[in-house]
Amino acid sequence: MSVSDRPAPTEPIARSVQVGFVGLGSLGLVLAGNLIERGHRVVGYRRGSLEPLSGIGGTPAASPAAAAAGSDVLMTCLPTPEALTEVVAGPNGFLSRGGLLPVLVEMSTLDIDVKMHTARQYAAHGGVMLDCPISGIPTAVAARKGLMLASGELAVVERWRSVLEDMLDSVVYCGDFGNGLRVKYVANFLVGVHIQAAAEAVALAEILGLDSLFVAKTLRGSAASSAQFDARGPIMAAREPTKPLGTPRILLKDLEIIDRVARAGGLSPNLLSAAIPRYREAMERGYGDEDVARMIDLVAPERQGD
Repeated sequence: MSVSDRPAPTEPIARSVQVGFVGLGSLGLVLAGNLIERGHRVVGYRRGSLEPLSGIGGTPAASPAAAAAGSDVLMTCLPTPEALTEVVAGPNGFLSRGGLLPVLVEMSTLDIDVKMHTARQYAAHGGVMLDCPISGIPTAVAARKGLMLASGELAVVERWRSVLEDMLDSVVYCGDFGNGLRVKYVANFLVGVHIQAAAEAVALAEILGLDSLFVAKTLRGSAASSAQFDARGPIMAAREPTKPLGTPRILLKDLEIIDRVARAGGLSPNLLSAAIPRYREAMERGYGDEDVARMIDLVAPERQGD
């Protein structure tokens, strides 16, 4: 059964619902917290400790299938294609339960072919999957200031819009399934390049004999700046340790996908080609799970450890 063959209710959801949520990392946990704050019941699963979910009022589950049991809608925010495959089609995955499948709102940034394959699997069992990646760092998402790039069946998106907007104020419909992910590729292309540009700008200020923290604060919000320079320029200049809001490991994964997609379409992304080796170097230096502000130490190593 294809997605188009399955009749989908169109009346908007106007009540609190039970959400089965799998993938409670730094971003997923914030999204789950936003749902809980708006009165929804979140039953969640992750491989690691579920204490953070309990701490915000969520209900831990023993497996993805257990999280799906009794839920009105399912949501996933996962780091790898293997994780998505296991959560949906694994021995304890959503499909192992049988019966009627809730709508699946898939928010990961992965290879588009993986998402398409998973959507077809889900549809073959009678379910509808939406592609709804998130653009925004966890601190912004916590204030509902991120962006959800929704794609898939319009009627299904509109039916669940009120619940989606309980996670983020801005939910933009991007069209056919996969277009949300395509827009996210463009967004993360810019993020990856802008972070590298921010690091080099801070280093340039220092080479010129300027107080780089003064420069970062002065240029914040100006026509010369970017969201990444605004957020991380001062951190880079101060060389302050910070809680990871985005890591070289995750961003490198995304940038390598984007690079493959761009080249398959005939584009030679020169800026991306210059940035990706820097993120690989960050991994080699052991910075993979630190905040991407640590990229400054690759550009201006003489300040390391200050």
